[in-house]
Amino acid sequence: MFTHNDLEPSGGSQEQKTFNYLLGVTRKKFRSNDDFAERFESALHSIVTAEEQSDTAKELFKYCSFLRKDVLPTAPLTVTNEWSPFALANSLLASCLAKGRQQKQDQSNAAYSVWTPELKIENQAVLSSKNGEVVAQFDLPRKASDLDFRSEDEYHFYWLLSLTIERARKLRRNVILLGYPGYKSYSDELRRMKPNYHFLEAGYLYPSGMPHPLRFRKG
Repeated sequence: MFTHNDLEPSGGSQEQKTFNYLLGVTRKKFRSNDDFAERFESALHSIVTAEEQSDTAKELFKYCSFLRKDVLPTAPLTVTNEWSPFALANSLLASCLAKGRQQKQDQSNAAYSVWTPELKIENQAVLSSKNGEVVAQFDLPRKASDLDFRSEDEYHFYWLLSLTIERARKLRRNVILLGYPGYKSYSDELRRMKPNYHFLEAGYLYPSGMPHPLRFRKG
């Protein structure tokens, strides 16, 4: 579902070797005719401007109506190294309500998916009495230990998704993921970007567009 190569033009620039995503919850009740792909691409410049230039939560939402009206982000626009999180999200979440993408030729395309905040069930645990009678059964959704994370980008997304699911349940809203290849570059300067803590005041749950370098350890 919506890989980096699906959405980038062939022969794209070096900047287009990155992938940018916004993960969060829908601010309003989801309607199936909402075209989030077009609206996300139109809002990208204002999202970047708001996140890079605002110093307060009030300024953040003043710069960008998309963040104020449509999506409550879990984290700022997040940059990965050519990796799209759509397939991982779809493998974990139980019910996709809608998905869509732009169909531009020779240009980058935005995409989105909306899910209910429920994880797929991996298997069941059974509680039995001493004489072998089944007393209760418990659904066991997939968890981090069930997955083989190949990069810090994958692990970081899983962690953000866990936070997003909990928030969506509490707010009775849906999980939304929006993505676009190559809008921001995956540079050393960006990797060293300091967290902006006014994002937390604005309702974000993580204050940076990059994974914490110590969070993921392969092997």
